[in-house]
Amino acid sequence: MGGGMRGMMETMNGWLGDRILVSGKPDAAHTLDRRAYRVRLLNGSNARIYQIAWNDGEPLTLIGTDGGLLAKPRALKSLTLAPGQRADLLLDLADWQGAASRTLISRPFSADEVGMVGMMGNASPAPQGAPLDLVKLSLTDTRGPGCTLPETLCSDSFQPDPAAPVRPVPLLFMQMAWMIDGEVFDMQAVSEAETIPAGTTRIWEFENQENPMGMAMAHPMHLHGRQFRVLSRSGIPKGQLHEGLHDDGWQDTVLVLPGEKVRIQIPFSSLPGLYAYHCHILEHEDMGMMRNFRLVPP
Repeated sequence: MGGGMRGMMETMNGWLGDRILVSGKPDAAHTLDRRAYRVRLLNGSNARIYQIAWNDGEPLTLIGTDGGLLAKPRALKSLTLAPGQRADLLLDLADWQGAASRTLISRPFSADEVGMVGMMGNASPAPQGAPLDLVKLSLTDTRGPGCTLPETLCSDSFQPDPAAPVRPVPLLFMQMAWMIDGEVFDMQAVSEAETIPAGTTRIWEFENQENPMGMAMAHPMHLHGRQFRVLSRSGIPKGQLHEGLHDDGWQDTVLVLPGEKVRIQIPFSSLPGLYAYHCHILEHEDMGMMRNFRLVPP
């Protein structure tokens, strides 16, 4: 495949690169005492989706997401983290009796789960879904305080609103552009569906559609200025990435896999103004998958 075509394909997919940086460093490694730590993760990659886990199979303890603490801690075999998503983990090594080293990894998964267009993704020596070592932890014999988590981490009064209006938001690749509801980005354009009375609640249903050629890809959809709650997922068989999806708590970025419908409930800000929403894969955003919504006085 020629360089021009390959470059176009990789742009449509999102550039993956060939080196994993953790806090800006390749081959990251840390030496830790055997005590409790709060580990804050941010997926800052252009397009790569990680299925984060410990190399020894020990569960992860998820305590927070984009919007802060969860109501209750959640044990996960793996954690799916798309570009722009954040997560807080509790790592308690105070009573750890296992090996003197552990590695945070990204478990392998099928690239079909995030979608492929032509030969996209094959140019990288570390394609989407490849097994990866992220950071190695070497443990000293020094012990410090552990952490016993309370059953409830924070109060959560969220309730689904069955009366909230529902807006379908199709995500589609057409005319060599990634589109939201059939439109690409325009600096000032706002559709009727994107004009919302400030302070009201809406339900948006992202639907990741295949185009007539069968092309579709995963999209981590991000809203500016407000956080939301994930209400439901439907439309595709559960795959490996579903094991680690963390839809609990308040979020501002949600991963929508090919063929999937994801409903989110958004309590919009009471402050009128122009806000953006977009796919957090940078190349998809640059190819048009970004729009505005306007909050107007009620």
